[in-house]
Amino acid sequence: MERGAWCRKKADVGKRRKGVVMKTLSGGPRRSRWSRPLRELASQRFLILVLAGLAVAMVVLLILLKNYELLQTTPISGGVTEYKIRLFQRFDIYLKNEVKPTPDVFNSAILISISSMALFALLFLERAQAHVSRSLRWFFVSVWLGFGYLAADELIAIHETIGRNLNFLADIPGVEKADNVVFTLYVIPVVVFLVVFRRILFSSSTATAFIALGVVFFLAGVVADEIEIGQAEDFIEILGATSFLMGFAIVMIDSLLAAVLVETPGIPG
Repeated sequence: MERGAWCRKKADVGKRRKGVVMKTLSGGPRRSRWSRPLRELASQRFLILVLAGLAVAMVVLLILLKNYELLQTTPISGGVTEYKIRLFQRFDIYLKNEVKPTPDVFNSAILISISSMALFALLFLERAQAHVSRSLRWFFVSVWLGFGYLAADELIAIHETIGRNLNFLADIPGVEKADNVVFTLYVIPVVVFLVVFRRILFSSSTATAFIALGVVFFLAGVVADEIEIGQAEDFIEILGATSFLMGFAIVMIDSLLAAVLVETPGIPG
């Protein structure tokens, strides 16, 4: 009897161990060895370093834009063109098919990146059959469509086109251009988005800081567009888009980790 009880006990231990292993392989609840490094990544020190890097990158970009001169253009076979450019009135470099992206194109690329991340997260959750809240799914849908629209606006001037066809808006006291009114109205959906998804957006202090900074730059861009301060408006928008990119990236990483490491159902059969 003692030997039989010992065998049954050993078999039960083996089953429990097998169950733990299968649960781990199937994506069931478990702690990830990457959770701590990711939390450390989203620290205040990381925030300061990223902001400092953004500031340095923008300064370097401004310096380069103000200190180059196109000296020579040479057509080459196959529709290729070679350009001779002088930097800082001292260094000559050669470029082929120079494409000088405007700030609007650069800004739209960042906005498309945010929209693409949201679409990836949404499809990933659907494919993984993760049990997440409906609000999280609508959050990703809103980010995908919202930032996709903003990217399109940068590329094909949607709000300028709308303003051009609504000239009566320019009759509002204090308004010089109708498209400025249309752009200012963008504040309404932004505020609604922040209020509806505040729990998701502000779940991380680092993400909150980046998103708040993006909102500040966005509002500054609205003011800059209204008073027409020139090229500074474009760089304000780029800083805002980059801040949003960092903030939403952190929110999406945290959401996907929580869904995959905690709520993903086991592999069937």
